[in-house]
Amino acid sequence: MSFYVQQAKFAMLADGIPKINVENVELAADQLALYVKNTEGFTSLLLLGYVQSGKTNGMIMTLAKLIESGYRHFVILTGNDNELYDQTYERVECTNLGVHLIGKEQLNGVKLSEVDQNSDRIIVFVVQKYGTYLERLNNIFETTGEAFIVIDDEADQASLDTNKNNPNNDPSIINGHISSILKNDFAKLYIQVTATPYALLLQERDDIFRPKRTFILEPGDGYIGGEELFLKGDSNRYHRIYNITDMIFRDDVGIPNALVDSICNFIIAATLIRLGGFGKSLSFLAHIDHTQITHENASEAIRYIVTRIHNTVKGYVRTRKETELILKLKTEYEDILKTYQSSVSFDEVIDYLVNSLENVNNQIVNSNYKQEISYNRMYTIIIGGNKLSRGITIKNLITTYYCRNSATPNMDTVNQHARMYGYRAKIKDVMRIFTTRQIVTDFEQITRSDMLLRNYLSDYPDSNIIPINHNTRLRTTRPNVVPNNTVLQFTNRKTAFPHYPIYDDDTVEVDTQELDTILCDYNTEKFGHLISIDMACDILNRIRYTSILNEEWNHEAIIALLRNNAPEELHSQIKMIIRRDSEVSRNEERGIASVLSGTDNVIYDDHLPILFLYRLNGHAKDGWAGKPFWVPIFRMPSSGGQCITLQCY
Repeated sequence: MSFYVQQAKFAMLADGIPKINVENVELAADQLALYVKNTEGFTSLLLLGYVQSGKTNGMIMTLAKLIESGYRHFVILTGNDNELYDQTYERVECTNLGVHLIGKEQLNGVKLSEVDQNSDRIIVFVVQKYGTYLERLNNIFETTGEAFIVIDDEADQASLDTNKNNPNNDPSIINGHISSILKNDFAKLYIQVTATPYALLLQERDDIFRPKRTFILEPGDGYIGGEELFLKGDSNRYHRIYNITDMIFRDDVGIPNALVDSICNFIIAATLIRLGGFGKSLSFLAHIDHTQITHENASEAIRYIVTRIHNTVKGYVRTRKETELILKLKTEYEDILKTYQSSVSFDEVIDYLVNSLENVNNQIVNSNYKQEISYNRMYTIIIGGNKLSRGITIKNLITTYYCRNSATPNMDTVNQHARMYGYRAKIKDVMRIFTTRQIVTDFEQITRSDMLLRNYLSDYPDSNIIPINHNTRLRTTRPNVVPNNTVLQFTNRKTAFPHYPIYDDDTVEVDTQELDTILCDYNTEKFGHLISIDMACDILNRIRYTSILNEEWNHEAIIALLRNNAPEELHSQIKMIIRRDSEVSRNEERGIASVLSGTDNVIYDDHLPILFLYRLNGHAKDGWAGKPFWVPIFRMPSSGGQCITLQCY
């Protein structure tokens, strides 16, 4: 084991990370470094973590492995939030890799030839994704004569071209600078690190920002994520559901009822677990919307609620009279005891609160407040919006108040808001999420989509076409960074077929005979036959067609769609309907206008896709070459609100 890898492991273990988790990180870094060793030329790779799962550890371990492989020059790009930049810089620095670190403030006048006077020196630039810093970095590497590697933390944020669908405009500034760095002749590798890769995977195949292979950084023991909080059979234990009108701040209403309930719940839960021996500060997070006025209003309201609770418990200790607020606190106490075992009585909690509520830290996190989050009090309350995502770790978060509402949410944005995810096994029994039914449904769908995507990338890590499942309410990502003319979407009831089947070359007869043999045992039963996904994929691979841009038929996309859904959604089956002796004509310019007969055109299945297979006679009078051939028609299920988005070009 090299010094660098050893130091990375020491740092993780010193932070209290379990050995099994360290091994998971090293495994992913090992696989990536080995792939790079066997790859010639430049390539882009994805290091895919989970939200709040320790991706920075994976990034540093990968850095150590690549140093071990002989590379000496590295760039780590961080998000444009100053706190995230500082956090990443300090993490690399504190790992004590023995490298020469150059931060964003040191870029002026730097020349690699001067810094690199010792040819054995490892140089690591840590730079924010700001135009000024990236331009300086570009200038520095213009004179390099040695391979360098770029590691982009949160690569789906800021790095992509926001003018993707405006060909008359230059690429967005940050994207342009990063592209220039990556197109340097000595750029060897671009590692994209994120937990939400949808925008990256929907770039065109030959785009430098489209990863060519994925390496999954599995979370270790104690990780609590979407599967635990939203998909398990008992996940509703974490949820407190309210109407949106009871959660948001409105001009005509005072403090939202749900906010009062959530603060009461938090204070009781934090006190119970503290009296159970947990000695660290416990946190409450309120994410209502992006506006700073709402953050101020929420902070003021919470301060009022806490003061009122404090005064009420002091009065209760004197009189033991159960007021409305005391009864509410008792209700929250009983709620917590449903999932958390404690012998501490309600009155003991109240007695403790008389003094402990002097130790509440109420903080706003937005661009108006530059200070770091402080955890120096027993109870930490955090209010914010956009800054409460991507890399911001909320320590010991037990209560989340989340009602950020949108008509068409982006899956990656919502997933990055999930600050309740993380290594929280020790406190999970008191965790609660105060939110709406719609938001819970969104998180359920996003988690399922995420699981399907990771399973697919695990089975097909270098696939050219990667399906992303969602529903018609959710968008995969912000549309301005995805090339909209090369993306296919398959929604419920969608039908697609090749308009330009190959019908006249020398192998058509052989192709037809092979399919005739495969399908000879299947009759033309009106409502078809159930076949395996594998058989359907084999059939689709055998039927050739001329591919054109913007064609809705792409057999590779359909195969990817089927394989991604097969384990659960489709039970590894698809419906196949066969029609023989079909007469369909060809237009010289438009190819086939339609294939399905009037009877077949109204056939749908609620849950399964349908693969229609039409054997065309191919008569010359219809514009063909006088040879029979098969044409596939694919139809999505009719129910469920399902949508699959794929980049096919």
